[in-house]
Amino acid sequence: MTNTKENKKKTPKGQQQQREEQEHTKTIDTVAATNGETTKTVEEESHPFLGHELRVELSDHRVVVGTLIAYMGIGDLLLQNAVEQRRYADGELSWRPLTLVAVPMRFITAMHRRLPDCEPIALVEA
Repeated sequence: MTNTKENKKKTPKGQQQQREEQEHTKTIDTVAATNGETTKTVEEESHPFLGHELRVELSDHRVVVGTLIAYMGIGDLLLQNAVEQRRYADGELSWRPLTLVAVPMRFITAMHRRLPDCEPIALVEA
């Protein structure tokens, strides 16, 4: 017996859908190739900062440096293996390690991502 699905001819609508899927795949492959990626697709990478080291400056002048592991739209950033730095009015600089920290977006004044092949982000500003 033969498979009836193999014997059926594709309708023009089915062919159009197949062409669109192929074009979408080519577009994803092209974008991935231009970024130097081989197996990742654009759909897999939901945020360009995920998995990268970030320096986050807060409205109360604290600085948190850590690896971004989660991002919720207009919600919080979740940083892993972070270090918090605070400079007091008398010039004293203190820092503390944080295993996991959630940073609300409303307190963030600046964010910087460390690019690959660059030195780690410095905590202390000159």
